Amino acid sequence: MVDLITTASNIIQIDPTLALQVAKCQSELFKREKRFKQNMPSLFYAIVLAIARINMCKILTGDECFKDLPKLYG
Repeated sequence: MVDLITTASNIIQIDPTLALQVAKCQSELFKREKRFKQNMPSLFYAIVLAIARINMCKILTGDECFKDLPKLYG
């Protein structure tokens, strides 16, 4: 199963630029969690958000922690 996932995925390394963006995203998600009384987001959500912002991608999800985030680009 792991082979199938890795073959179909784009695996990236967490470099210093990404790590800094992840920290910023984690802080932003924690602040939103307190303000909107949401569940505490995991580090995974911060990584997804950071990768999307660095690569100027949209996130397609139904997860509440991403709801109504400012546009990532454009």
